Amino acid sequence: MLLLFIVSMTSCVSSRKTLYVAAKKVSCQGVVPRKCLQVKTDMHQDDWHYFYNQIEGFSYEEGYRYKLRVKVTKLKNPPADASQLHYQLLKVIDKTKPEK
Repeated sequence: MLLLFIVSMTSCVSSRKTLYVAAKKVSCQGVVPRKCLQVKTDMHQDDWHYFYNQIEGFSYEEGYRYKLRVKVTKLKNPPADASQLHYQLLKVIDKTKPEK
C-alpha cells in the first residue's frame, strides 16, 4: 500500500508532441543571457517561439531545421528555478538544410 502511495505521488502526466526547430539559435534572456532554440508546433505557423528547456537525447546542429517527435512530461515537483515540463526526444522525423 505504501509503495502504491509513493508511486501515485511522484507520477507524472505525459503526452507526445511534434516540434519544429529552426536552423539558428537566438539570443534570449533567462536567469542569464544565453542562446535558445526557436520552435513551433505547427509547420504553418509564422512565428517561432523561444524554447528555454532542453530536449533530452537531442543533439542540435546549427544550420539544420528539424521535425521532432518528443514526449512531454509535466513534473509534479520541479525545482523552484526549473520548468514544469520535461522534454525527451522520441524520434528525429526530419533534418534538412534550408535553402538560402
